[in-house]
Amino acid sequence: MVDTTLLVALGGGAGVALMLREFISVFATLRNGVSAREGKRRTDIVQQRDEALEAAALANERADDEAAKRRREQEYGSRLRRQLIENGLEPGDPPVTERTQPHA
Repeated sequence: MVDTTLLVALGGGAGVALMLREFISVFATLRNGVSAREGKRRTDIVQQRDEALEAAALANERADDEAAKRRREQEYGSRLRRQLIENGLEPGDPPVTERTQPHA
């Protein structure tokens, strides 16, 4: 049989050890000058910053792709204009097509 005094001593020792661990963690955060709430807030801010940087990088990449597409279309239009001039035709403004209203 296990002695009750031994069980009480072990239980009390475990409780004291847990309290000491909590005191040490609180003391460490106070010593670092950061409370637990501020540490979590800082972590959240860092995550938000990283997400914003990723979104900005994607937006920049998308803008670069659109700019490259626009340049390719402008170059193609320039080649077509040169071909018209070389063949003796006068390039003008593109024809305006009238839009019809859909019947209600």
